[in-house]
Amino acid sequence: MPDSIRRNARQPWRFLAAAYRRQLIGIHEPGFVWVARMQVAPLLSARILDCYESGNGFLEARLFGSLRLARAAGPETSKGELMR
Repeated sequence: MPDSIRRNARQPWRFLAAAYRRQLIGIHEPGFVWVARMQVAPLLSARILDCYESGNGFLEARLFGSLRLARAAGPETSKGELMR
């Protein structure tokens, strides 16, 4: 099944062209780094960084590599990323 994402429960699912850069899996300290691209409009795509490392989860989407579209961090994000 292809990877997909949506911004909230009312939005439709969107296909991701995922580019897995690094996947860390460990018994004592789990973690991963995942990078993907998502089409947000014709000719426009966002870069998505999703990671969990050293007990901290982080998710960010950027347009053109600099304009932040979304960002999530903190205890609730870390809990969700750990469950991934």
